[in-house]
Amino acid sequence: MKVDTSGATDVVLVATNAGLFRSTDGGVTYGAPVLTGLVWSLARTSAGWVAARTVSNVGSILYSTNQGATWVAIPNGGGVYSGAGRTTLGVAKPSDAVVYAFAATAGNGVQKDLYRSTDGGLNWTAIGLGQYVTVNGEQVWQGKFPVNPNPDQPNMDIMAGQAFYNQMVLIDPNDSTRNTVYIGGQLSSAKSTDGGQSWRIITNWLEQFRLPYVHADFHAAAFATLRGDPTILFGTDGGLFLSTDGGRSFSSQKNDGISSYLIYAMTGNPKHPDDVLIGLQDDGSRWREGTTGTYNQVLGGDGFGVGWSQSDDSVSLASVYYSFIARNVRNPPSNQRKWLVGWNGIDEFFNPALTYFNTAFATPRASADPVGLTFLHRTRYRLYRTTNGAGSWTCVMETPLAATPLVGASPKCEPQPAPPAPPPTRVGLRAGSHPIGVSPLDLKNFGVLANSGWIYTTTDAGQTWTSRSLTALALGWPGFNATLAYANNMTMYVGNEAPIGTAMRVIRSVDGGASWSNASSGLPAVPTTKLVVSPRDPSGNTVYAGTWLGVYETIDGGVSWHLYGSGLPMVVVSDLYVPSDGSYLRVSTYGRGVWETRF
Repeated sequence: MKVDTSGATDVVLVATNAGLFRSTDGGVTYGAPVLTGLVWSLARTSAGWVAARTVSNVGSILYSTNQGATWVAIPNGGGVYSGAGRTTLGVAKPSDAVVYAFAATAGNGVQKDLYRSTDGGLNWTAIGLGQYVTVNGEQVWQGKFPVNPNPDQPNMDIMAGQAFYNQMVLIDPNDSTRNTVYIGGQLSSAKSTDGGQSWRIITNWLEQFRLPYVHADFHAAAFATLRGDPTILFGTDGGLFLSTDGGRSFSSQKNDGISSYLIYAMTGNPKHPDDVLIGLQDDGSRWREGTTGTYNQVLGGDGFGVGWSQSDDSVSLASVYYSFIARNVRNPPSNQRKWLVGWNGIDEFFNPALTYFNTAFATPRASADPVGLTFLHRTRYRLYRTTNGAGSWTCVMETPLAATPLVGASPKCEPQPAPPAPPPTRVGLRAGSHPIGVSPLDLKNFGVLANSGWIYTTTDAGQTWTSRSLTALALGWPGFNATLAYANNMTMYVGNEAPIGTAMRVIRSVDGGASWSNASSGLPAVPTTKLVVSPRDPSGNTVYAGTWLGVYETIDGGVSWHLYGSGLPMVVVSDLYVPSDGSYLRVSTYGRGVWETRF
């Protein structure tokens, strides 16, 4: 979002995935988009307003001389800026003539180049950071190298294959030549003081190679003045990092007190009610002991599904991507040294063709699993079960071939193709965090959601399965199955993550899945991420729904819903946890930390 204050009334420009929107009354109202496509970056330069956008992953740069009312393509003399995708613009001060553009390659996540303009972004010169080329069958870097290369950053491929996600460029406003520039990507950031001709690596994601720590995955940067000192601010997946000495050292202290974690999944420990285990976007798996506000990292990487025995605290589970599962049998899970291999028996472990980036679990309630050693996990086409706390896993269901009739199917687990052989055409299970549901009454009744609206359920612990099309059984159901919750062996609920504007969000079955009815009245028309049935209500009619706009409650089985409680931000809710005794509701969010209310 940018604001043009040159006129009597502020003009607000808002760049979105659905185009560029403009307000001429200070943000009170907006009309139709003045630019279509995914508008990623905006900068005010000597040429006017400049915008970088992508359409079908192909990038372009446009400019406006009338406060963003109309836009035209830049002259782009010599066609220098071409073949680019997502692009981030950088300018030291509004109305500067010198502009930088850090770009991906069109259609993929490979770094393209850094560009420099001296006429406000109308025409460009390529800095020539370099690219990998194939020489005698090997990938060889041709381009620039930093003056201090290291094993993590041997060359100037700063985005390192994640240009679709990691882009940062910052120009020092204190350098009148505008030759001091910073760029960031995946594992490192770099600095140039000669307009990009030479570079020095200034940070490392693990504080190695005598470099200061700044977390991986760079997204934003700014200059500020703090207590009279020029200050660099880098924004990454690990938060905010500051330097007051031109990048020679960095501090992460300003993150203290900011509840900004992007949480995928959460669980609790009934034996120690204040303990919390969460999996976070690029900030590992973290554990809170007691009532502190501190969540210490106990397993690194991207943290996804987490699990904890609900009868006691005998076993806890954490995970990384592609079914990388770790188990802990020496609770509390207080440090990384306690974690053991937890993926034995999962044939497709760490095979992206047969697993998902998001590793998902389901943990039965203590009422169903008094021993506390049973968990369920899904890969791309299979559902696995462990009965020994992830000491080993057994496949209990595999989706059938697409050509196989689905209704009444009893899928069996066949040998998996060895990578990199492509898998056969099968129905994929849902890739989200909560597609598995387990009855609170026993371990015989459970199910898993699949793509295209399918659901697979069993009533005999996986000996036989029934597959049903929810789009056929529930008129108007959009698919996009996201979350499955059992109230008992016969009553279950399913929520979806269909696009915003879809009214039908939850359906209910009271006959074991044979028939379904709409149970969405009162829910907002946004994705429903997690459903939890209250163990305090034996009728199964009290259900909590985590949505993109907070938590909703129904006490009549979905006949009506209402926003639940007060004080929770209107934020994406990623997970809900209610202990077996139903004494509290804990909420994890994608960006605003963990919240709780006591019943």
